[in-house]
Formats: sequence, structure tokens, C-alpha cells
Amino acid sequence: MHTQEVLSFSISNILHGLLGLVVLIVIAFFLVNPFIDWALLFSTNVSLQGDLSLLLPIIFAFFGIQLIVKLITSIYQADQNHSIQGKIQFFGNILSLLVIF
Repeated sequence: MHTQEVLSFSISNILHGLLGLVVLIVIAFFLVNPFIDWALLFSTNVSLQGDLSLLLPIIFAFFGIQLIVKLITSIYQADQNHSIQGKIQFFGNILSLLVIF
């Protein structure tokens, strides 16, 4: 195998491994979320419990997606494509806002 093929294979394995780990953590969070009293944890009004139980899984899922996207953008930066990071971050933030609202 050539060096380029080995690097490509290694990066692919890292991305798949990280994706699997993030998916497992997000699924575990979605399973545990109904049992967590977010209002008590954040010391807020009890009437916000429903909103927090809906909002926090969304935020947690986007955090997991952000971990993978940051790894991908660092690969683009290493390939001298610096503008892609700003574009991905912009569209990711827009998507997050649209989902939350």
C-alpha cells in the first residue's frame, strides 16, 4: 500500500469509529433523558421541565454532530481548504437554530 492509501484508510477508520461512538452516546442520552429532572439540575422553574426535556436532546445531538464535523474540517484545513471550515460552521449554526426554533 502507498502512504496516501494508508492515510486515507486510517482517517476513514477514525471517522467511522468516532461516528459509532457519538451515535452510541447520543442513543444513551436519549434513553436516559426522560429520567433526568432538568429543572432540578439547572435550578430553574419546574414549569420549564418540558421545554428542557425537549431542548437538551437536540443540543446534545448537535454537539455530537459537531465533534465529527470538526474532525472533517481539520482534514480540509490540512489540505489547505481553509474556507470550508467557515462555511460548514455557518450552515451548522443555521441548521441548529432552525431545529431549535
